[in-house]
Amino acid sequence: MDTGKYSEKDFMNYMLDNLDLERVMCLWNGNKMDPVNNMMMLETLLTKCIENRGLIVSVSGDMIEAGADNIELCTLEQHIDLNTVVDKDDHMYILGFTTRERFRTYNNDLAGMAMFLDDIFALVDIKSEVDGIVINCGTEEVIIEKNFINAVVQVLEKKKLRERND
Repeated sequence: MDTGKYSEKDFMNYMLDNLDLERVMCLWNGNKMDPVNNMMMLETLLTKCIENRGLIVSVSGDMIEAGADNIELCTLEQHIDLNTVVDKDDHMYILGFTTRERFRTYNNDLAGMAMFLDDIFALVDIKSEVDGIVINCGTEEVIIEKNFINAVVQVLEKKKLRERND
């Protein structure tokens, strides 16, 4: 997607248009064992990746000012350190948020960056110490485990390979 046609603010608004994801997250959270809910979640995440949608990820460092009003668009050239949380079983998760408001509600003293969902998933997939991602920690919280993320990454890689061969 050519992001140069849009202001950074307009592009981030597009990127973080996640109302449909939030709806599916509520259904999925209600019953993760339901195959229909799993398929809806997988389909929604794949669509979000294809459409260049994303999440706000919590980052550490002095380069970015804290607060939901200071969210920046992540570029590939930037080196960022993602903040994580650890659950009672010592599983480590990246923090992701669907909107600025969800980020602000969790902790407005953190710094955040808007990052493409497929980039987040690829990062989780290769980081051995990370077990997944918590989306909207504290409110409507959804945990997406690494094996589910790996399935999304594999489908995306096959789609890209098919597109190159066409």
